[in-house]
Amino acid sequence: MNDKIICANCGFEGVVERGNETCPECKKTGCLAWASEEQETTEPISTSSDKFKLITVLAEVTDFLEESHNEAVNSEYSDSEDPMAAHKAIEPECSYCRAIASASKILNAKGE
Repeated sequence: MNDKIICANCGFEGVVERGNETCPECKKTGCLAWASEEQETTEPISTSSDKFKLITVLAEVTDFLEESHNEAVNSEYSDSEDPMAAHKAIEPECSYCRAIASASKILNAKGE
């Protein structure tokens, strides 16, 4: 069994090992309280806030990269009827394309 908790110091809400007194987010001891009437849960601990924050930031960075990439491509190939099609020829060497592909791969794997 695990405990559903909320940290009085940083506001972290999550699941910790039963009896744990240290917040996994801020590392402060003695500031955890049960988050609900159901003090115990079989919910896994693996749903940590750090992982959620990382995925959220990665999604935001990916969106920013895609927007920046589209602006760069449209600027570079402004004389082309279809800038993205013109860009396809150099796509494997494009640092934006590689970064977006890497980030997308991680985001798509997050549910595994």
